[in-house]
Amino acid sequence: MSKQYVNVIVDIVHTAVDRVFQYEVPEELFGKLSLGMKVRIPFGRGNTVRDGYIIGFTEKPDYDPEKIKQVQAVEEEAMPIEGQLIQLAAWMKEHYGST
Repeated sequence: MSKQYVNVIVDIVHTAVDRVFQYEVPEELFGKLSLGMKVRIPFGRGNTVRDGYIIGFTEKPDYDPEKIKQVQAVEEEAMPIEGQLIQLAAWMKEHYGST
């Protein structure tokens, strides 16, 4: 089985993390993730558990696969963000310089 990766925006308002991060999808979550879903991820050098939102999927990572961490869990009770809202937020960031 080939590996799958998700592009995630981290739920932190800070200009240093205002970008997309990639995480590997563990086998137990294959086929269970969708665009806009809220997930729990290890973040930073200390692997602090943070919330993030899936904004895309890929089978080819943009970074060294050995350095990519895995999604830890799905936030079951969270409401997924609509894909159109994610696209709107990305457009606003590019055109208006917002985070």
